[in-house]
Amino acid sequence: MAFYQPMRHAEIIGLIWSQVDLERGFIRLSGKKTKSGESRVLKLHPRVASMLSELPKVKGEPRVSVKEGVPFDEFKHSYTTAVKVAGLGDFTFHDLRHCAINNMRLAGNDYFKIMPQSGHKITAVFKRYNL
Repeated sequence: MAFYQPMRHAEIIGLIWSQVDLERGFIRLSGKKTKSGESRVLKLHPRVASMLSELPKVKGEPRVSVKEGVPFDEFKHSYTTAVKVAGLGDFTFHDLRHCAINNMRLAGNDYFKIMPQSGHKITAVFKRYNL
C-alpha cells in the first residue's frame, strides 16, 4: 500500500474502513489522523483497491490493519525482515512514500494533483520527493 499511495506510516496503520470508499475509488483521511491536521482525499491506486477489497473486515473492528482479528500499531520487525530478504540495504518505510509520489509523477500527474494527495503544502518540501 505504501508503495502506491502517498501515505505516512501512521496514516496506513490508523486507516479505518469508514475512510475507504472502494466503490468510488478513494481514501478520505481525516484531519486528526494526518500530520498537518488537515483532511485530504487520495485516489485509490487500482492495486491498493484490489488489495483492500480482498482483506477481511473484522466484525466490530473499524481498523483495516488487523492480524488474526486484532488491530496492530507496528510492523517494524516484519518490514526489517522483508528489506533484508529483498536485499534493499538501508531502505526505510518512509522511502516507500517517496516511491509513491515519484510513481504518481512518472504516471503523468503534475504537482497540483499530487500535492493535495500527499499532504504537502509547500512546493520546496514536495520537491525533495522528486529528485
